[in-house]
Amino acid sequence: MTSAIFGVATASAAVLIGLVLLGYRLTRKRPGALMGWLHPVLGGVSLGLLYWVTLTWHGPRSLPFDAGTLVLTLTLAGGGLLLALRLNRLPRPLLVILLHGGAALLGLALILVGLFLG
Repeated sequence: MTSAIFGVATASAAVLIGLVLLGYRLTRKRPGALMGWLHPVLGGVSLGLLYWVTLTWHGPRSLPFDAGTLVLTLTLAGGGLLLALRLNRLPRPLLVILLHGGAALLGLALILVGLFLG
């Protein structure tokens, strides 16, 4: 249970930093390098912790928790696409950024429902 709480906390921090990065994108300002790197690092740490909880849980399965972890895995694919575009110095479409963030919010909400209500 402790790993799940830390996974949710790091995922929440990654989502919060992602929202700040979206604000920078909409105002056409450049964020600091620390914030730009902290977002994917926290996202990766949270996915690792959530995978650990999903694979080692011995109690009854929680469908919302598992579905939320799967949705956050899909956000990893979106983040990878955004990183590839950035490394190739190509523009990152706002639609892809919004889908990435929306999926992250949905995944986090599902995990919270599964953790505390399911």
